[in-house]
Amino acid sequence: MKLMRSRTGKFVARAAMALTGAIYSQGFALAQNNCQTVKATTVDVFSGGNTSSGTVTQGGLLNGTRFTVYRSGGTSTQDPNVVTFLGDMTITTNQGELKTSNVFLFNFATQQSTAFLRINSGASTGRFAAATGLLFLNVAKGTVNGSVFTYFGEITGEICFANQ
Repeated sequence: MKLMRSRTGKFVARAAMALTGAIYSQGFALAQNNCQTVKATTVDVFSGGNTSSGTVTQGGLLNGTRFTVYRSGGTSTQDPNVVTFLGDMTITTNQGELKTSNVFLFNFATQQSTAFLRINSGASTGRFAAATGLLFLNVAKGTVNGSVFTYFGEITGEICFANQ
């Protein structure tokens, strides 16, 4: 009787592992099919206040305009030239609005910046409704003309669509 239980237990364990693996791999493949890698060029203009706006180009489905609202407050870092702050961005395209919640790092000395752009699936619309993912903004160059700052950067990352 013990031998039978041992064999039965091993068989059930193996079957459960195989079934779990099959379900996991199908779900993983399904998730991968709904995800798209993105890469776009962006230009952003800041003239003061708590907003900036610009364009997104060379990005396929992300081509359009962008508008960022910066939240009040910021935090200094251990580097006296670098601060971190939060903001919310909307990229408006012909396929809907992609809304993100952002964490920025900005270097005053070099005018360079980077940010994590977490997709807000509940606020995005159109093709982006219920989408998930993480994008990255990297600004390698900034120019100053009086009180107007223009930043040139790149948005990269992955968007996983709920409705493909």
